[in-house]
Amino acid sequence: MSKRILLFEGGNAVAENGQTADDINIQDFSKEQYTKFKKDVIEMLVQFGKAFKNFSGEELYSNELLTSFELFSGSSYEFFRRDRDEFVKHKKTMGDIDMQIDGAKKEKIREFLKSSVGKKFNGFVYQGAQFGGDFYNIFTVPKEFNPMAKNIQIDFEFVDYDSGRPTEFVRFSKNSSWDDMQVGIKGLAKNILMSTIYKVVYGSEGVVFQNKKDVPSKAFKSSKVPSMTYGFKGSRVKYRPVYDDSGKHVEYEGKPAYREVPVKDSGTNTNLEEIFKEMFGKYPEGDEMRRMYSYVGILSLLNKYLNEEKNQEIYTSFMKSIVKFVGDSGDLFEAIKSKYKEIVPTVFDEEENLTFEKYIRMNRYYANSN
Repeated sequence: MSKRILLFEGGNAVAENGQTADDINIQDFSKEQYTKFKKDVIEMLVQFGKAFKNFSGEELYSNELLTSFELFSGSSYEFFRRDRDEFVKHKKTMGDIDMQIDGAKKEKIREFLKSSVGKKFNGFVYQGAQFGGDFYNIFTVPKEFNPMAKNIQIDFEFVDYDSGRPTEFVRFSKNSSWDDMQVGIKGLAKNILMSTIYKVVYGSEGVVFQNKKDVPSKAFKSSKVPSMTYGFKGSRVKYRPVYDDSGKHVEYEGKPAYREVPVKDSGTNTNLEEIFKEMFGKYPEGDEMRRMYSYVGILSLLNKYLNEEKNQEIYTSFMKSIVKFVGDSGDLFEAIKSKYKEIVPTVFDEEENLTFEKYIRMNRYYANSN
């Protein structure tokens, strides 16, 4: 996850011919230009898809999903759905446009992309791609959109499909909620928070053994062992107890012993209702599933279902994790931190005593809970 954020987010891919991508300065578009640019990008992608079908005999993607914007992920989905003034209020530039493409077609797509360099699609010139786990494509836009947009980056994110469309879990795990975007928060905050919830909810004191020896793993540093974990592939069993021949749970220096379960043996769970239950102990009701799609929504669920002790443990662990991705200062970090404290007012920083700010938050929390 961090590699993608650091290397390719922000329109800095380099195609094999040396062409590089630039940001799209949305704030400099007029309303008419903004609308036409989006329309022309969609038509370009329609033509790109037709060319792939002529090349391979199969669809690159469904035009229905393209024109309904369901193929787009992250903030790109909201970019195509929102008008200029609404979108620019919360995001002034776009580094790239993210599309969710069927991973089963990856190698055929690679062949097509290599054969398409220099070709025009609705006035956009395809410059090639930077190939990796995903494909980072660069298109030179028609001059009418200069200087706001010149070389734009369109990423093909290869994902699991079901019945001709990205699975619901893929849509969930890669989305950027409009609720979050309006308060300056990116989708990665939700995913890191969910991973932290699993770490805390399923963590217990113990020691992790090496794979083939009943001695502690040098790689595992934590004193708590999470039996389950969550990531972009879903949730799964991470560690299982080690038992002796009599079926008794083995201990090491007074602590219960565990061993990591290989991914191939544990499988993954992508059922969103089950994931909700794993985190909060019950199935979702009312609008709770919709709330799970955003960082701010998950915070409201934490405040509703978890006790103060668990919430504090999650907050402390989460803040240590999030700084690895966004640093410990800046607008994004402050938005993530302040929104957490606003929605879950009982949490506090390790160095924070009973400050006036915390006193006000706590009083507001208890007043509203009566």
